[in-house]
Amino acid sequence: MARWYRGASLILVDKEQFQHIHVTDVGDYDEALFLSDNSALSYNIQAGSHDYIIDLGQAKRVSRFFLNNQSAAGSFRVLCADTLDELESEEWIQLSQAVDFASGVIPSVTFPSIEIRYILIRFDIQSAGSIGNFGVTGERS
Repeated sequence: MARWYRGASLILVDKEQFQHIHVTDVGDYDEALFLSDNSALSYNIQAGSHDYIIDLGQAKRVSRFFLNNQSAAGSFRVLCADTLDELESEEWIQLSQAVDFASGVIPSVTFPSIEIRYILIRFDIQSAGSIGNFGVTGERS
């Protein structure tokens, strides 16, 4: 569901500011590959905290998130909301505890099926490396 051709878009978070990336902007942002079909593409993520939001374009039923990790190590949490609010807003519902991953491991988290529009991925990268596209699956709504 989290693919450009399925109507999803990516929202970058920089100092609590949201920057919407649309399909016409894909060539201007390296992070755009997170919603790509091409699993061979990668993004070099630095150590530290990083937040990315996937806008599914409309509410959809989801129950799993996974990450095509290549060489980074750290953890991530998955949160969701029906509206795009500040990151510290109580509107964000935590769907998973921290999921640890190591270099070369493709982490995945499954949670009870929920109908949502926005998915917030909060990374705590311990060791910089390459990560690839994100995946979101679930039932048809």
